[in-house]
Amino acid sequence: MSDNGHIHSIIGWLQERPVGRAYWKVVGGAFALDTVWEICVALIGLRFFELHEPDRTGQAFAEWLGQLAFWQTSPLLIAGSFVEEVFFRFLPLAIAIVIFGRNATMRPYILVVAILFSVLFGFAHGAHPFFLFLQGVGGFVYCIVFLKVSGMSTQYVMRAFLTVWMMHVAWNIGILGLSA
Repeated sequence: MSDNGHIHSIIGWLQERPVGRAYWKVVGGAFALDTVWEICVALIGLRFFELHEPDRTGQAFAEWLGQLAFWQTSPLLIAGSFVEEVFFRFLPLAIAIVIFGRNATMRPYILVVAILFSVLFGFAHGAHPFFLFLQGVGGFVYCIVFLKVSGMSTQYVMRAFLTVWMMHVAWNIGILGLSA
């Protein structure tokens, strides 16, 4: 099968919108994959990361966040994840679905948009390339969940947005709980 055939197979899979148990398998599987990825990369990357100058802005924010109580921090993480999901997933992917979704030969460009905004998502979490690797791939997992849950259809983008937003909130609050 050619590369083009593989891309169209992926697009076909993304267009099969999951319902019922299939929905929870996609969401749970993606959340588990992202969790394992971020733990592995963090454990492997911590040694490498320590050898370089840390991002002082991110460090200062993390220290400030660590001084707040859980009930004070949770609304910030919920609002922050909402903004991130709007700008890095909802708007770019919904617009890409509108522009490229009607033409089968143009649908692969939706994946290009997902990759581009995943890279931007990674950089938004820190200037160090480590964050691109860590959060960029996690952001791409969220993009795939968004596209799968929406079935690459504008009819279901709100459902997809709410799904990835709740995944993001769960991740942020889980990390906050672990760091407390």
